[in-house]
Amino acid sequence: MADKDPGSTLSTVSDQFTNIAQDLFNIEVNIILRNNITAQKMPNPRHALLDIGKEYCKALDEMEVWRRHYYSQKSEEQAQPSDDALFEVMRREFGYLTEDEGSAQNIDMANYERRVSHNVSDELGGFDAFDVLRNWADSFMDDLAKDIYLSPEQLSILPRIKDNADLIKGMYSSICRRDPVLNDPKKPPEKNLAKRLELMPEDKMNPNTVVKLSKEIDPAHTIDLTNEYTRSDLVNKAGIQPLPLRDSEMVMIRKVWELGTEVIAMQTIVQVDGDVITRLNPIYLDETTYPRLHDYHNKGVNIALEHWSSLVNVAKELIIATARGISGRLSE
Repeated sequence: MADKDPGSTLSTVSDQFTNIAQDLFNIEVNIILRNNITAQKMPNPRHALLDIGKEYCKALDEMEVWRRHYYSQKSEEQAQPSDDALFEVMRREFGYLTEDEGSAQNIDMANYERRVSHNVSDELGGFDAFDVLRNWADSFMDDLAKDIYLSPEQLSILPRIKDNADLIKGMYSSICRRDPVLNDPKKPPEKNLAKRLELMPEDKMNPNTVVKLSKEIDPAHTIDLTNEYTRSDLVNKAGIQPLPLRDSEMVMIRKVWELGTEVIAMQTIVQVDGDVITRLNPIYLDETTYPRLHDYHNKGVNIALEHWSSLVNVAKELIIATARGISGRLSE
């Protein structure tokens, strides 16, 4: 018996093959120096995203302490202490408000663009938290004095935090865009995400539009899709389903989780067309302090190249076998 929708099946498989091929178009070898190596495997994606948010928050928190210390000395005024964590302080400075905070300021929270959960500081793996972290990192990058009060290591990870937060936000938006509940064709236009996006003028769109509309359509379901849970929620709540991720999104989360806020000493990227790009961090070029670092990196590149050809052959055989299987089912 043939599949009900052969075109859809072939399209899905084609997308999977495309992702596999893209992943094999280049190899990347990074040398990262770290005192404590846990050898921990990445947990499930919901926990991994929370790990990423917590690590980014910790790094930005340390930078904020140095920023406030620098400007308090410059102005000869004592920095004002706060009982709240710096994440909470910064998100309010950026205009992210909870329902209670908005009500206290007589703000119409129903139409407020930066409305967040009162638990957002513990929901660091969710869309709203990454939005705060992204703008927090950006505030450092826009600060002309950052080279004075931040270390080279801190400066090197700022673009990564900002860019990866944008990637993760974009992933959540993509999940909402393809979600069958939010895009149910049987629902009226005001309850259908795709239809509402079609009607929205392009000049009114921003990186948060998709998730904002999704929350208006189905708040509880969108919270699940955008992973706005605390660690306690993920451990203790029953019925939380895995995030509906594509293979490429899983690969992205894994890489972001693996790199964290580590400083990359050396990086080599080899592309399928023969281009080789090597990046060297000047801090780690002193062979007296870091002996044999170049040798370790070169060996890593050679090992990766040896396995690359084997992986390409395996992927080719897998694609051929899968294509034959699908062809056979469609012909039944």
